[in-house]
Amino acid sequence: MPQSKKRFLKGSLAGVRLFDGLDAEQRFALEQLCSWQQVDDRTEVLRHKDNTSDVVFLISGRARAIAYSAEGKQVAFREINSGEMFGELAAIDGGPRSASVMTVGPGVVATMAAAEFRKMIDREPIVRENLLRYLVEMVRGLSGRVFELSTLLVRPRTFTDLIRLAEKIPVIDGWACLDPAPIIEDIANRIGARREGVNRVISELIKDGILRRRGKALLIDLDALRRRLGEAAGE
Repeated sequence: MPQSKKRFLKGSLAGVRLFDGLDAEQRFALEQLCSWQQVDDRTEVLRHKDNTSDVVFLISGRARAIAYSAEGKQVAFREINSGEMFGELAAIDGGPRSASVMTVGPGVVATMAAAEFRKMIDREPIVRENLLRYLVEMVRGLSGRVFELSTLLVRPRTFTDLIRLAEKIPVIDGWACLDPAPIIEDIANRIGARREGVNRVISELIKDGILRRRGKALLIDLDALRRRLGEAAGE
């Protein structure tokens, strides 16, 4: 990993989606193949264009995938939550890293060497099935985002991005809590819009009570935002 990290006693892979369906004994065997680290806020776990090929599982915390334009502008395009993985593309095809990954707050990661990852896929049909579903989900998600960029205006694109973020976390009494709140510029980068336009949409949603700020967090009335998206899509 590009930045220093703290060693950590072996943890559990139970919360990682890739391993859904495995029993405790199978997970335990895989946990022995991982190196475990505690990471601080803003730790660069993977670096764009590096030739490393390890797969990283985010056990706790959050992270952000970042790519760079030809002019060197940093563009955040994917939010990574606990239970997800990253680095699997390089492990599969041996190519350079397609993005950097930076932590958002402290967390714990488990790293598996590419060779062990490929062996695991070969011998564990449940994991192989989960990986295929994950890759299909990724392709569908990217296809949907291309469609959104091609057909939707800034308002519904902003709504869709916020819904996508909110659907990845628990919803309590109809409200999803994004903590910390997403950065306006990151939303703009993901949806291909200007920061000022996204900021106007966020301000509108706060005024209408669909979004609420609570300290550094952003609360989202998910059902209300979905209704607003349906209205905006028909404009």
